[in-house]
Amino acid sequence: VRQLHIAETGANLMQTLKSVEPTLTPYNTCGYYFDKELTKPVKDDSVIDSSTTVYTKMATNEKFNFILRHGMHGNDNEYYYSVEAVSKDISGEIVVPQMFGEGDASHPVWRIQENGFENCTGLTSMVLPYGLIDINKSAFAGCDNLRDLKFPETLEVIRERAFACSYSRYSTTPIWQDVLYFPKSLNSVEIRSFAGRQYKKFDIDPENETFIVSGNCLIGKNKTLYLGCSASVIPTDGSVTRFRNYAFLQVQGLTEVTIPDSVTTSEGCIFEGAIHLQTVNFGTGLATVTALSFSGCRALTTINWGNSKFTKIGFRAFEGSGLQQVTIPATVTTVEYRAFGSCSKLTSVSFDDPTGWGIEGTSVDVSNPTDNAVNFKNDWYEVNLTKT
Repeated sequence: VRQLHIAETGANLMQTLKSVEPTLTPYNTCGYYFDKELTKPVKDDSVIDSSTTVYTKMATNEKFNFILRHGMHGNDNEYYYSVEAVSKDISGEIVVPQMFGEGDASHPVWRIQENGFENCTGLTSMVLPYGLIDINKSAFAGCDNLRDLKFPETLEVIRERAFACSYSRYSTTPIWQDVLYFPKSLNSVEIRSFAGRQYKKFDIDPENETFIVSGNCLIGKNKTLYLGCSASVIPTDGSVTRFRNYAFLQVQGLTEVTIPDSVTTSEGCIFEGAIHLQTVNFGTGLATVTALSFSGCRALTTINWGNSKFTKIGFRAFEGSGLQQVTIPATVTTVEYRAFGSCSKLTSVSFDDPTGWGIEGTSVDVSNPTDNAVNFKNDWYEVNLTKT
């Protein structure tokens, strides 16, 4: 980190910096900041009120390819640069500049290229500049040694699998970070953005207009829960009515979850691969346990249906879980194929109402819990069980 001390007061700070240190520019640095952590940017209208110290870092431009693009906000006349690794062999830290190019080709760096740094396993840290808007799909996927993610306040979009790690969903050596902080301008976090990465806490800029953090869950102001972590407790105040798919994908350290009555919509794969989850307490709002919702939850042993009104248990809903005994509520009329597939510990599946069940129009006897457990793992593995 480079440190500059400015004694002049009453002047525009950015203009003063250009005259004091003309060799440090937005083209070869990540910009200027008021703190050593490079999180509080000096902006074009910043004024020096007193003696001021600012900080910057030299950009690692030799590690990048710069791709000229246009149309970021639907304006085809608005040009910018997207960056990617010059090679998958780059290592250590990357520092992305605010600007690139000369003369008429001089434009801001607004995007990290799709797959731009994918599988750069030697990458350990990054500094992204004030002004960056978009981290594209799989931009840092597979960068398993990249830690302590920090985002500029201008960042608007984190796209699908942007930081997904390459470990399997059963990994015992996860990537942990104490706090993941969401910046002010962020308005989109796509599915599986942080798959396999583990966080103990979420925090967010209080001026963010799209999301809130409550109960260590990232929740949209549209009442959709987008992302959970090991310390998540789903709010019961009505602020969550919908789960976005993969919301708790591969989250470790989470042992119990209570789904509030307010949740009425759930997409698939919600807790897929949450390997430490032991207990699920359902509320009354959901009608379907959606596909793959608890697939791979190998520690899951307890389902508390409560007063739920489920009518369907979806495809592979509990596949590969640790369930040993299951009771199917009387309200359920469909159990889709592989719902309990690969549940090696399953010994008993009982039905609160064992009458009227069949497969493709042929009646099936579900009165014996032991036989049911065997059948769900074998004869009923590829078929839907329905109640007429």
